[in-house]
Amino acid sequence: MSQIRQTSRSFVCCVCLCVCLTIYKCFFSCNKIQDQGQKAELHNAVTGILKTAKLPPSNISKEEEKAIKGLKTDKTITILPADKGRTTVVMDTETYTNQMEQMLGDSTTY
Repeated sequence: MSQIRQTSRSFVCCVCLCVCLTIYKCFFSCNKIQDQGQKAELHNAVTGILKTAKLPPSNISKEEEKAIKGLKTDKTITILPADKGRTTVVMDTETYTNQMEQMLGDSTTY
């Protein structure tokens, strides 16, 4: 994946997070409001924003989407985040399972 696509995806995630935090704050503000008219007005405003919100355009091609879906459904591999860094690890599922069983079976560590 190109650096531009990663940056674009990070930006979209930040925007979505800001919208979610704003809605979260509105929700708690709504619970503090005693006046039912104000509460209904805030509720309607948030509902209107959510109804008119649109998903951002996809930043990956249809071929990339198909490849990702194929990887997700492949049961012979396990995809997980690395322990360190912002990378992804792709492992053979059998190897991953054996390593996990070995680690959990180590009574001196766990």
